[in-house]
Amino acid sequence: MLVNGVNVMFVDAPAATPEILSTAISMQAVLVGLTSPPAGTEANWAATLTSDATGALKQLLVEVMEGAGGKNIVVPVTLVNVNPDLVSPGRQDLFNQVAAMVAAGEIGTQSIP
Repeated sequence: MLVNGVNVMFVDAPAATPEILSTAISMQAVLVGLTSPPAGTEANWAATLTSDATGALKQLLVEVMEGAGGKNIVVPVTLVNVNPDLVSPGRQDLFNQVAAMVAAGEIGTQSIP
């Protein structure tokens, strides 16, 4: 991967096989995923992306029970399991700024056909 210029790899849980992970680590790839870092990947694991819909769903439920429909909810994305050797505080701040802009609707998340 690094030969082709890729140094960060998103690892979806079903793809986190020992073979894929060991290959990525042997190529010194930095890993990001949606789950906690699998055993043996901690040094290469930059961070885990997570979201907690519970708060937004609670608010939505209150509004629906009050008769308000057609609502959209915003579920913020956060970083956990952050490896400070791979993700500096400045990059974390930048991530948080972009996540806030997405949550505020300032950055669209729709794909372009």
